[in-house]
Amino acid sequence: ATEHKRDMLNNSFRRLLVVTAVTPTNAVRRILCLHYSGGSAVPFVTRAAGPLRGAAASKYRDGRGAFWEFEGIDAPNGDGVWWEYEGQWSDDSRRSFNVERYEGADESIAVVEQQLSTGRFSGLMGLGQGALLAA
Repeated sequence: ATEHKRDMLNNSFRRLLVVTAVTPTNAVRRILCLHYSGGSAVPFVTRAAGPLRGAAASKYRDGRGAFWEFEGIDAPNGDGVWWEYEGQWSDDSRRSFNVERYEGADESIAVVEQQLSTGRFSGLMGLGQGALLAA
């Protein structure tokens, strides 16, 4: 499990490095963070994104700071889920990745699109439902 987590972190960090290549080096780079189901923005940004925050605080070879910031948003419906689906709370075999229809997904997509349309973000990352939404 630890090796799997390390691979996930390495893959996420590689994606962040790709974003670096297209963002001016003196600009602040912001990553929009989408929390997991049942979570919220603050714990996700402060705890789950913690290892990435440490990597993002590093410096370039010439000594300049990397200028990365992580900003999270909460799911719009107020209960910590980006969408719901039939059997979500009663059927242990049903998950976001194996159901056909999501209720509330359109609203969540609109909230994320609105945030991204501001032009303030260089990237997007998520965990759990937030990762599916980011994809």
